[in-house]
Amino acid sequence: MMYARRYMMLRMRILQALRLFGIVASDVTDLQAAINLYRTKSQNPRQAIITRSQAKKHVAIMVKELIDDLLVGQLDKMVEYAKGFEQEFLGWL
Repeated sequence: MMYARRYMMLRMRILQALRLFGIVASDVTDLQAAINLYRTKSQNPRQAIITRSQAKKHVAIMVKELIDDLLVGQLDKMVEYAKGFEQEFLGWL
């Protein structure tokens, strides 16, 4: 019990001293949260590489699907449809 009280008193004194520099308790809490997040992320850098690699593959697949769907699937059909009645406009095709 005595150690907990000493810890709390020391903590209060430190926070009071930090206030002189414009640092409040929420700043300390936010900093600790950022440190904890960094520690969690930095423990497994290999997983970050794998995740990034999978994201790049996923983007490539999505772009290919988008191109196939929009350009090949829809725009080509629209051009074919428009050729019949817009020959002057589409004469360059």
